[in-house]
Amino acid sequence: MRLQSGAASLLVLSLVLGPGRPSPRAQGAAQEDPSREVARIKVLVDEARWGDAMRAALDLSARCPDRPELHVLVGDTLLLNFRADEAAAQYRAALDAPVVAPLALGKLAGALVAQGKDGEALRVLRDGAAKGIALSDGALVLQAKLEPLPKDRVAIQSRLLKEHPDDEGLKGQLALALALAGRLQGPIEAASGALGTARVKEIYREPSVLLSLNGREDWLALDTGSESILLNVDTAKRLRLPVLAETEYLGWGDRGARKTAYVFVDRLEVAGRTLRGVAALLNRRDSEFSTNKAGYLSLGPFRDVTVRYDRRQGVFSLHPSGTDPSSLFRGQTQTLPILWARDLPLVPVMVAGRGPFPFLLDTGAIYTLLDTQHAAALGIRANTGKYGKLRAEGMSGAFTSNVAEQVTLGLGRTRYDRPAILVTDVPQRFLVPVFGILGRDILNDYAMAFDGPLATLTLARY
Repeated sequence: MRLQSGAASLLVLSLVLGPGRPSPRAQGAAQEDPSREVARIKVLVDEARWGDAMRAALDLSARCPDRPELHVLVGDTLLLNFRADEAAAQYRAALDAPVVAPLALGKLAGALVAQGKDGEALRVLRDGAAKGIALSDGALVLQAKLEPLPKDRVAIQSRLLKEHPDDEGLKGQLALALALAGRLQGPIEAASGALGTARVKEIYREPSVLLSLNGREDWLALDTGSESILLNVDTAKRLRLPVLAETEYLGWGDRGARKTAYVFVDRLEVAGRTLRGVAALLNRRDSEFSTNKAGYLSLGPFRDVTVRYDRRQGVFSLHPSGTDPSSLFRGQTQTLPILWARDLPLVPVMVAGRGPFPFLLDTGAIYTLLDTQHAAALGIRANTGKYGKLRAEGMSGAFTSNVAEQVTLGLGRTRYDRPAILVTDVPQRFLVPVFGILGRDILNDYAMAFDGPLATLTLARY
């Protein structure tokens, strides 16, 4: 997993209770103070009893129909249960209440992105602002990411930076948008060409895709846990890629924010698709492998289509959204919902017989990991006396992990009994709490198809 630069996203689940005013006709609801029940629902969420929290929130909202803030509460619990379409409907129902409209608008946009509906999310943000609904900082950050033209990103990021003048991530994003606005007249990463197929091979145990950077063939490891395309420093030097802007990334490790830069790729070609004007982040850690692997390829440029990734067959191919998964794989398949955290796929995983809970599907991670805090909520404890603390390397430095024993995970119909599993602090920068990272120790069992607009993951077991 490689989490990159920028201000805080629209992410943390919030259970709210505003000063809604019940109408006289709702006498039964008027007599009920929902504060205690809201507190109980929050406890259920903290205890990872998300199904119970959702049912309680739905019941409370039905009893108090004139409390618009409860629509936000219900939407939050629905989103936790991978019911993003229903969550969006709840957030939409709260837009007419001035007290909660700004919060509901940002959450609605996030729920639409989670479903792969980026265009609709951008429209509701623009329409909401036109109607006088104040956009939160998180909503503005999301809108800046969704705007297709760099000049429109400049306006939003300039506004944000006035409010947060010391935010280095925002400074980098604004500098990037300004640089791209000077180079590009059209959308960033405008796609063209017929959909096709590219080769896949393993380089240093990382499945990598053959593509072309400015007309030169190179291999990029497929990293579904990366928010942007990453290029090794040596690759950028070899291709003489111009620097667009200095920035910093906040990755996963103990070194905090680290400085890097965006470079400009005039043309990236892969699987029949041509992307022009790509801003790639410099990966300063992995340059020692640059002669064999040029960097990392994210899913971001392909979220408008279906991506087939078959490690064993050595295939990375692009297909129209809605393609029947049975036409892509032999044998039985199973399809799971995705919550898109912008370009990162969150998928449902059962843990110790409970859930499912969101995990980041990360082909760039060697091992599957549990988050420390959420594992504890499920009664899973690390055996520090037996294993001590382990250290590993992430993009932003070393991080420590503990080990838990005898943990059962469930991915679709398949159960994984893990005699030992790493437990560490997973960065919580998503629309919903993330309970862990699904790594290649499990993902290598499958060929996969990601349908971006339909927000689905199809798995075919090898």
